[in-house]
Amino acid sequence: MILAGIISINASAQSDTELQSIRKLIGSFINDLNRGDFSNLSGYCTKDWIHINANGGINSGRDEVIREIFQAYKTTLKDAKIAIDKMTIRMLSPDAAIVTVVHKIDSYTDERAVKYTNQQQVKTFVVVKQAGKWLLAVDQSTVIVP
Repeated sequence: MILAGIISINASAQSDTELQSIRKLIGSFINDLNRGDFSNLSGYCTKDWIHINANGGINSGRDEVIREIFQAYKTTLKDAKIAIDKMTIRMLSPDAAIVTVVHKIDSYTDERAVKYTNQQQVKTFVVVKQAGKWLLAVDQSTVIVP
């Protein structure tokens, strides 16, 4: 009985540590977006990272994704900041999780000159643990239509 209690405590502590690591990973990504500085992305994204933007565009491979995101945040989303409203993490296995983040994004004007104000979006991430480190493998942004 006592052994089961110890195993249970250690399992939940490890789970909390993993969840904190995943939250930190997502926070790093959002902070980099808000700064418009993407020099850190290669340190926490898989080489085969897939990015699906809110318009349905798909980029594959870390270098291509970084170029696409960098371009968007130098132009259309230049001064737009993201504020997280809610984050949910669902562990799929000890080495994989799906993270859902509901956030608001500041006003911005798209390439067609359409202005968006205080838009709400949901970002869905697939994160994987490789060599003991949590990394972004897939992200998708979707506009929440009121």
